[in-house]
Amino acid sequence: MNRYLSILIIIFLFVVSTACGNSSSDLVRGEGYILEKNDHQILVLDRKFEGETWDDIFLEYEGPAIWITTKAASKYEQGQKIQYWLKSGINDSYPSQASAQKIKIVEE
Repeated sequence: MNRYLSILIIIFLFVVSTACGNSSSDLVRGEGYILEKNDHQILVLDRKFEGETWDDIFLEYEGPAIWITTKAASKYEQGQKIQYWLKSGINDSYPSQASAQKIKIVEE
């Protein structure tokens, strides 16, 4: 009986340890162009809009849009292409909202 209990405990610990954790492959990632920014967020869309704001395009735009929260928002510029990795917990509003784990500028 003790042997079976020990085996069950080992299996349980293995399952729990492999199910927990947040590896880089678990992160949500994407790519897009910065449309707008404020103090702590950047608005990213799937294509570039030169000289326009969200207020100018939101009625006709039908693609993905996400506000990404980052402490480094000031270093990014409108029109830049970026890759991003998000922390878990994406708000499903439109545009979506999430916090950045990592942001990388893509050279075009």
